[in-house]
Amino acid sequence: MVAVTIHLAPATLDRVKALAESEGRSVDEVIGEIANEAIEHELDGDDDMDPEYRAELVCRIEGIRNGTAKTVPADEAIARIRARFGW
Repeated sequence: MVAVTIHLAPATLDRVKALAESEGRSVDEVIGEIANEAIEHELDGDDDMDPEYRAELVCRIEGIRNGTAKTVPADEAIARIRARFGW
């Protein structure tokens, strides 16, 4: 198992908390399920995906899962993108 920190916007976190509560599940469980489904969908759902891109994506996902990848909180990543592109 790999631990990953996910930062959500407050409104999104409120929705995830409400969903978790309505289903009697933990917030971590719901977020983990959503993240896993998104990854699997990306890998399985796009037959037109460039094979090199797919291989790189699989490599990066494995790095996250096995703990060898360095992750960046979403807020920091978004701040970097905004700074780089002047958004």
